[in-house]
Amino acid sequence: MSIFNHIQRCLPGLSKKREAFYSSIVQELEKDEVDKDLMSKAFVQADGDEKKAKARYIRMRADVLFHQEQCKKAEEIARNEAVRLAKIKVEVGSACRRAEQERQRQEQEQQRQEQEQKEQKEKTIEMLRRDLSRDKGVCPNCLTIYRLDDYLPDVPVWLCSSCKQALPKE
Repeated sequence: MSIFNHIQRCLPGLSKKREAFYSSIVQELEKDEVDKDLMSKAFVQADGDEKKAKARYIRMRADVLFHQEQCKKAEEIARNEAVRLAKIKVEVGSACRRAEQERQRQEQEQQRQEQEQKEQKEKTIEMLRRDLSRDKGVCPNCLTIYRLDDYLPDVPVWLCSSCKQALPKE
């Protein structure tokens, strides 16, 4: 089996394309609408033999048409790929914006919850202070109630017995 037969068997569309090219080239020759530069090159390569020059011209012109067709296909593929990539870029941008909005929403929700907890803690401390007698205090960190007379007034820092954080000297 020759290589040409193998190619024809593997790529049946290729031979049909070539046949279409040959048909259009024959029509060019019949109408005398040939590529003058290419015909001159074929004539030189055929050493002036007109029949060989026409045969060489047909072969070279088929190659030119085939390569032009391949270039058109490649350009179309490149355009389609550019469109596809542009769509992906838009989708990625949208996804990034949505993710950033969600992150900001979660951050705001977390800040809101932290603020609510802080306010609740402050309310609890204030309530406990009101309910306590003058000789008691409340740790602002863990809300442990302590007696003021359990601590020496001349000590620079009072520490909570539960959380070991500094206590206010009230």
